[in-house]
Amino acid sequence: MIKLSKSSIKAICGIICGVLSLTFSSYYTKAQTTPNKELPIQVYFTPWDNAEDAIINAINDAKHSIYIQAYVWTSKPLTDAVLNAKKRGLAIYLLCDKDQMTSSKYSLVPTLVNAGVAVKLEVKYQNAHNKIIILDHKGDNPTVITGSYNFSYSAQYKNSENLLIIKDNKIAHAYFDNWQRHSNEALMY
Repeated sequence: MIKLSKSSIKAICGIICGVLSLTFSSYYTKAQTTPNKELPIQVYFTPWDNAEDAIINAINDAKHSIYIQAYVWTSKPLTDAVLNAKKRGLAIYLLCDKDQMTSSKYSLVPTLVNAGVAVKLEVKYQNAHNKIIILDHKGDNPTVITGSYNFSYSAQYKNSENLLIIKDNKIAHAYFDNWQRHSNEALMY
């Protein structure tokens, strides 16, 4: 075991923090309406950043599949993007919180069901509070969208929320495996 003095530990911690800071700043330079899609992580904070458009752009870029876990689904623009993806032939699956879906008069889940989107209701948990979209998990450019951002008007325009768009195979597969676990426990709509 190596023993280090307090000053050595402080110096090492300073170096590590500097490296992490540089790494983070290379991924995050204030999110913009037209983010750099080449970065593996895009960061958005509402109401200042347009997270809703970022989600719509990601859905529009999807080629094969969309897997969604939603606590709330009331956004008309996001619903339109999903319906357009369905028309393009993408496989689309939605897991949603049963209580939120049935208690909200603004829920657009029935619109998705009527358009042929496969929907399951999560009933095992007090709150199925995930907010996740997995795009093309089997493709060349899998993407995960996650954060505190509910899929609603309020999340973009009234609330203080965060959203990450992550392009990474391992992360996409981990999120998809978790999505499958939840889907196996959920009930058909």
